[in-house]
Amino acid sequence: MNKRTPVPARVPRSLPRGKSPLPRNIVLLSQRGRIIEATARVVAAKGYAATTVADITRIAGVSRTTFYQQFQDKEDCFLSCYEEEAELHFSMVVEAGQNEADLIKRFQNQQRSYLQALDREPEYARAYFLESLYAGERAMARRREHGQQYITLYQDWFETLRHTRPSLQRPDPVVFELAVIGAGELVADRIRQGQVGSLEQTLLGPLLLLHARLYQLPELESPAFD
Repeated sequence: MNKRTPVPARVPRSLPRGKSPLPRNIVLLSQRGRIIEATARVVAAKGYAATTVADITRIAGVSRTTFYQQFQDKEDCFLSCYEEEAELHFSMVVEAGQNEADLIKRFQNQQRSYLQALDREPEYARAYFLESLYAGERAMARRREHGQQYITLYQDWFETLRHTRPSLQRPDPVVFELAVIGAGELVADRIRQGQVGSLEQTLLGPLLLLHARLYQLPELESPAFD
């Protein structure tokens, strides 16, 4: 993601040849950042199953020894990268609504941010949004955990809205689960079709419609952004 800085800005992406004069923690952060980026690139291009540690280290410009100093194996690397990227994606969505007092606009802003982040980072979208489906049960467990973050976010948002509109009926908890799963499947389908880069344009309306119908909030359907 454009806003993404899994390695702090002061950490160099490239290191001088030979023994580095930099502190070891800075060297490790630089190497980790390059491995994270390389993992997304390779998995997006080849798929998780076909990706090898050799592919990742070649693109990252690190040795196998360096790789195994930070990760146990390919799965551990992929899961660690997925965790960092998914957490950043979620934090961007949350931040998109923090300064908006209008609760309807807040939700709309968050949905827009969710799609914009994927549009800006097609390799992230393909590697982690799609390939995590094929990376084993541990990856699926991580997907469920991150899905629960969005479920909780939407539930909390709805409860806040109910404080201003006491007549609103609280949906069954499964409704929020359906909203997250349904939106995720719709986005994944568009990514498979190669539509990353236009997700905001093509899916913002449908996602808002999905949430509006499930929560019985028709005003959510109109993405009236300033």
